[in-house]
Amino acid sequence: MVFALAILFGILFFGVGRSGAPTSPKDATPVPPLIFLAPIAFVGLVAGIMIIPALMKEKRNRLLFQDGEVAAARVLAQRTVAQGKSSYSQIDYEFRASDGQTVRNSERDLSRKVFEDMLIPVFYDPVNPSRCAALCASYSKLPDAEG
Repeated sequence: MVFALAILFGILFFGVGRSGAPTSPKDATPVPPLIFLAPIAFVGLVAGIMIIPALMKEKRNRLLFQDGEVAAARVLAQRTVAQGKSSYSQIDYEFRASDGQTVRNSERDLSRKVFEDMLIPVFYDPVNPSRCAALCASYSKLPDAEG
């Protein structure tokens, strides 16, 4: 995101900069609107590519949190995955659905507070238990018991 903003300001700075002030109005070159619109569209595109998949996943998770069943899952493994200069926590967990089916899944741990052998809440679709979401892998929060 910082890179996109740097490009935006660079294009604006160099795009509208002139070597000298025009001597008369007829010498002035109009600034094409594309110089201003292209960087804004680029930043919007980059932000959209990063944000839209996360929003779609959150929408799917929210439906599971509202209408799905809940089970206690045991964390089988927790590891830190390096991705470029950043890293994230990845967990593997297993739970048993109400029909007795054992389901294993792997997700990012956004809370970074989960460790092996810990029990975590997992919401799943009773018709298709493999469609599941761990609460720690979501930006959503459950409402308090008091409201």
